[in-house]
Amino acid sequence: MNEVKTLRQILAITMTEFRFGLRRGGTVVIPLVIGLLIGAGILWDGTSNLGENKADLIQFLQDSARIEQWKEKGLTVDFYRQISAGETANELVSSNLMGWPILLLSTFLLLPAATATSLPADRAFGIAELLHSMPMSAASYLAGKVLGVAVTVVLVGLIPLGLFFGVLEWIFLDAFQLRVPADLVGFFIKFTLLDVLPILAWGLTIGILAGSVFHTRRAAVLPGLIAGILSIFFWQVAFSALSLPFGQFD
Repeated sequence: MNEVKTLRQILAITMTEFRFGLRRGGTVVIPLVIGLLIGAGILWDGTSNLGENKADLIQFLQDSARIEQWKEKGLTVDFYRQISAGETANELVSSNLMGWPILLLSTFLLLPAATATSLPADRAFGIAELLHSMPMSAASYLAGKVLGVAVTVVLVGLIPLGLFFGVLEWIFLDAFQLRVPADLVGFFIKFTLLDVLPILAWGLTIGILAGSVFHTRRAAVLPGLIAGILSIFFWQVAFSALSLPFGQFD
């Protein structure tokens, strides 16, 4: 019975934090910036050879003799389109090495500073006193705050993720008259779930903890920033990534 009550309290704080998070702006703007930076970095690096791949396809389509040779071997023009699209897809996958340092630096430098103001904001607006007057443990309060910020960050992060997939779809339709390969979509979904989400969760949690001892939002920003910078090194140690901190995946 107590577990159910605790869960309800955590969910109530989560929903409250989600509503306030949308109004405060930091937990909305920062995930958008992080997502746009990562997507732009991957697309910029991954499409560096797109012009050449597109030109090769156009040249092939204009070479009727070569097309006939392919047909004699049982190969179609669509098969050549798939080959060209596959080359671009491979380059986009490899370009995650460009997105990786952007993900680490932007998340650990920006997100903790934004989320560090969460608990001080409750104190500034008197919400903390109201919550502490209720029969609620500090652990439940903190868990609800972390979950509330996480829900805000994840939902807002879906916006740049959707834009990223939208741009990918436009690139492949424009260059190859084909939709984005399913394997490429699956790869970026896995990258989002297995790499981006854990790093975002780490960054926002560190920020909330770093700002928990401060009473004003302004005072909590700098400690949140410092905690985020230190988190880069903690992350490297935790995953034994000291030799190549930005040139490999976790």
